[in-house]
Amino acid sequence: MENMQQESILLHQEDTAETVHWHTRPEILYQIYGNTRLTVGKEHYTLNSQDIIIVNAYTMHNHMKENGYLVRLQLNMPQIVRMLGISPKQAFICNSISGMEGEFGPLRSALAQFELLTLQSADPSLCTAAALQILMLLISEFTVTENGGNAASALTHLESAITYMEQHFQEPVTVHQIAAACHLSEGYLTHLFSNVLGVTPSGYLTSMRLDHAVWLLQNSTMRVSEIAAEAGFIEPRRFNDAFRSRFGMLPRKWRISQQSQGSRQVPDESLLSLLKQRLDTAVGQKKYRTLLVPEVDTHKIKSKVPDSLFQLLCAGQFSSLLDGAYREKLGKLQNYFQFREALISNPFVARVLPWIQTGSSIAWDFSIIDGLLDFLLSLKLKPMLSLSCIPDIFSKTDGIRFGNAVCSMPKDMEQWCQFITDFFIHLKNRYGREELSLWRCSVWTLQENMFQEILEFYLLTCKTIRKVCPEISLGSPNIEITADQESIAFLNRFLTFCREKQWQPEFYLFYSYSGRKLIQIPGTAFADMLFTNSVEYMHDTCRQVRAFSDSPVYFSWNSSPTGCGDYFHDTAYKAANMISSFLDIAHKVKAIGYSVPIDISFLDSETSDFDGSFGLITRHGIPKASCFALTFLRELQGKILFQNENICVTGLKGSIQILCWNNQNFAYRIRRSFSEKNSLNYLRQPVVLKAEEDIQLWADPFERHAMLDTACLRICLKLAGLDKGQFQLTEAVVNEENGCAFHNWIKMGAVSLENPTDTEYLYRITVPLRRVHDVTVDEEFLLQHTLKPNEIYLVLLQPLQA
Repeated sequence: MENMQQESILLHQEDTAETVHWHTRPEILYQIYGNTRLTVGKEHYTLNSQDIIIVNAYTMHNHMKENGYLVRLQLNMPQIVRMLGISPKQAFICNSISGMEGEFGPLRSALAQFELLTLQSADPSLCTAAALQILMLLISEFTVTENGGNAASALTHLESAITYMEQHFQEPVTVHQIAAACHLSEGYLTHLFSNVLGVTPSGYLTSMRLDHAVWLLQNSTMRVSEIAAEAGFIEPRRFNDAFRSRFGMLPRKWRISQQSQGSRQVPDESLLSLLKQRLDTAVGQKKYRTLLVPEVDTHKIKSKVPDSLFQLLCAGQFSSLLDGAYREKLGKLQNYFQFREALISNPFVARVLPWIQTGSSIAWDFSIIDGLLDFLLSLKLKPMLSLSCIPDIFSKTDGIRFGNAVCSMPKDMEQWCQFITDFFIHLKNRYGREELSLWRCSVWTLQENMFQEILEFYLLTCKTIRKVCPEISLGSPNIEITADQESIAFLNRFLTFCREKQWQPEFYLFYSYSGRKLIQIPGTAFADMLFTNSVEYMHDTCRQVRAFSDSPVYFSWNSSPTGCGDYFHDTAYKAANMISSFLDIAHKVKAIGYSVPIDISFLDSETSDFDGSFGLITRHGIPKASCFALTFLRELQGKILFQNENICVTGLKGSIQILCWNNQNFAYRIRRSFSEKNSLNYLRQPVVLKAEEDIQLWADPFERHAMLDTACLRICLKLAGLDKGQFQLTEAVVNEENGCAFHNWIKMGAVSLENPTDTEYLYRITVPLRRVHDVTVDEEFLLQHTLKPNEIYLVLLQPLQA
């Protein structure tokens, strides 16, 4: 029953015996899809898709496959004992069917990876590495006897070395470099590979390169010399020698022989596809894609770096400016970024605009608004007023409230127009015509159920302002851009209204959040809440506006829907999404701004330590990943030399700036046990969360957070036409490990940041990774870097003075 090779760690079993039997080794059962009936001792189970169970040695059991695909593996304990020195009586508790606590996601990934490598007849050392990953997970998470501490430590070192090789095997790395990166001696690393995998580190690295070369030979039209370089071989001759040593023929002849074997047996493609979907974090899989950039001539200019990136500061609400800490942080941001205009909303709340009513007359006190506008002007910011609501004393209906102001129609238009007249006469008298000619004003009180009435109100308000203050620039309402066709239809109706009324807004103001779309994953118990990037819809929006008017477009960007803001916080996803979004739309708009700068709630409600929907910095003054993303964007200067969906290269006076990003899609994974309606409601909980709730969300046993694409991105970029000489090379990286305050806060246990010591500690550890060194450039410069999912990478090449 156990006719197997002793040198393997995991042994495949033929799916035959349906009678009661036992083994001398632990057996892993993993249901890829379908189901299997199983009896273990006196317990009866049904294994459904993605279920895992371990049957320990000498345990009576039987199983009957009903349909689907069942992986059966045995742990070759004698070989494991010889290699790692763990107890031969090692036992495991691993049963996902019973709902037992455990970390099954990584184990599923590793099992799927092992099966995929086996089906594809991969190099034995790669299969052994995948098997060791499974073993390490079992020892660390599911053992019930000796914990195998030394073995787990050895496997951890081995995994670290293999992970480094995966990320750098296409580069000319040495065994010494690999050992140094893992904080090991070269001798110990060689001993570890030889004892566990049966190969030297250099031999394993060669196998990894050959495995990638084989894939390229089968799936690309690249020349053999190009494949050799892509796979990490310095010389084609070394590639040919290594390939012939393993396959008995040269690569070109091997490719021809494979092309002639059209009828050869291959694994079922649907099964391979399904296994690949199960992979999240497995050893052996090359989860990357390579972006080869054509040679960039630094003398050829594509376009100018757009001014729109730092034109607009979305300063939030007028009431937020009442907070001294908010003003202080806003001043620091402005001192660094030097924005030109400030979008500021809701000047008519009672805290900002107090009034006294005597009979039918109202006395307005504009002094607080004056002070706040003076503050913005002191920062060299020109105000863009968004009249987003009216004083509740004028309100016709009870709409969305901001303090004592309401997003509603006025009950008395004449009274409202008199108020607007008084307000803008006051501004003109205080600041003068010349100053106001540099200001902008948007009237926004749009409500879908009162569309026509609201537009008439908008137009009346604009004409009232223009009558008393023709100098100020009057724009469109602040219109939301959504990831569907509704906003496009909404804009069409507004433009049609303007055409009919012969009204021409002097600028257009838009804002957006990410769109939401629920998609079911076939054959799984999950649905994904996909967050689409609504910035792509801004292209259609700009085209619509351009067909009607040449007026400039302003865009206020937010990476997350307000109701789901808690899930985004200070993630690498948000930073990379910001880079991608800003550069995607920057040439189409007059200005693009991030909403809002600081985590201080304008709703006068309790504010958590992190507010996911808003804020470049926290209310405690800690920069978020999004703030570092904006800092990276600020380094782009002069002229654009090259740009695509992952790279932007700019240059100014001999200096070169390279910004790379690997923006991956993001989804919430929802158990089907929630109804679709309840799932959506769950995601629309209020923004503000307690610390312990945040921890629960980010360590959720239901795996609610999932990256749809976890591929690393390898950048290969060659710059030509540089001046010869010495350059200072500065590299900076933001990813989950570097520059993400929220991730660091979670690692700290989501402590309350009211404690100054914890706040100071978090501030100091939340910095991008930064390296500075000198390089010699001989007219050309080659950049190679592997970006993790949602990593942003900045390179500054600055010539040194002779």
